[in-house]
Amino acid sequence: MTKETLQKIQGLREDKRNLPVALHVGSTVAILALALVVLKVWPHPGTWAVSFVVIGFMQYRLVMAIHEATHKNLFFPVAVNEAMGKGLSGLLGMNFLLYRKSHLQHHKSPQKIGEDVDAPLYSPPLRVKAGLPRCFALLTGVVVSLFRKIVRKFTTRAQFGSKTIETERDWVQLALILAGQAALFALFATQFHWWTYFTHWLAPLVLVAQLLDEVRIFVEHGYWFLHTSDPAPLDDLEQATVDIEATFLEAYLIAPFGFDTHLAHHTQFGVPFYNLRKLSRVLQENEPGYLQPIRRSYLSVLWEMINAEPKVAHSKPAAA
Repeated sequence: MTKETLQKIQGLREDKRNLPVALHVGSTVAILALALVVLKVWPHPGTWAVSFVVIGFMQYRLVMAIHEATHKNLFFPVAVNEAMGKGLSGLLGMNFLLYRKSHLQHHKSPQKIGEDVDAPLYSPPLRVKAGLPRCFALLTGVVVSLFRKIVRKFTTRAQFGSKTIETERDWVQLALILAGQAALFALFATQFHWWTYFTHWLAPLVLVAQLLDEVRIFVEHGYWFLHTSDPAPLDDLEQATVDIEATFLEAYLIAPFGFDTHLAHHTQFGVPFYNLRKLSRVLQENEPGYLQPIRRSYLSVLWEMINAEPKVAHSKPAAA
C-alpha cells in the first residue's frame, strides 16, 4: 500500500463516533420494544407471527452489535464498549470473552478454510450437491450449531472445529446471562404468559437470528469457493470473503453493522462499521488486487449459491 492509502485508512480507523452506533442500537431496541407493545395491545395470531419474526431480526442485529464490540469498535471509550458487549451478551445468552477470542482466530490471515474456526458454519453446505441438498444442509446446520454452542457454555476448553480455545470461567458474564434471562422471563410472564419467553424470545433467537447469521456467513465466506479456479480441496483453499453492494433494507436486516462490506472488514478490522463503505472504496481505487464488490442483492447471491455448482471440480482431500 502507498503511504497516502495507509494515511486514509488510519484516518478511518481513528474516526470513532458514538452517534452512528447509538442510532443503530437505539433503533434496534426501539423496534424490539414496538414488537412487544403490538403483541400486548393487539393479541392476535397474525401479530404473534409478525412479532416472532421481527423479534428474531432485531435479536440478530444485537448479535451483530456484539460482533462490533468484540473489535472494541461499538462504543467509546473502551470501558463503555466492554460494558455494552457484556450486557448485550447477557440478554442473548452469549459469552462475550469467548466470542472475542474465537472471532479473532477467524480473522487470522492468511489461513486455510480447514483452519478457520467459523468453517463449520459455512463449509457443510458447500460439501453437498447444489439445490435441495445444499438448502437442507444450510437450514439444518442451525440445529448442529445450537448443540455446539450449548456445550461450549459448560466448558473452559471450547471446541471450534479442530481447534480448542481455552478461556477462564467468566463468572461476571454468567451472572449477567442469568440476570438477563431472569429479567426477560419476568417480563414475558407478567405482560403475556410464562411460556412466551420460550416462544417469543428463545425460539426466534434460534430459528430466526441464528439462521440469519449462518446464511450471512455462508454467503460471505462461501461465495469465493464456488467461483475460484483453484481445484484444491475445500479445506485447503484460502479463507476468503467479499463485499456486496446491499440496499439500505438489506444492510439493516441481513448485513447490519457493516457486514455488507465484509472483505473491507477483514482487510482492516480496526475500522468502525460506519466507515467500512469508505474503506471499501479506498481499497477499490488504490489496491489493484482488491476484489470488486458484488453488485447484486443478498437474496439473489444466496439463490445462486444454493443452486450453483463450483466453477471447477475440486479434488478430494488425500487419505490420511
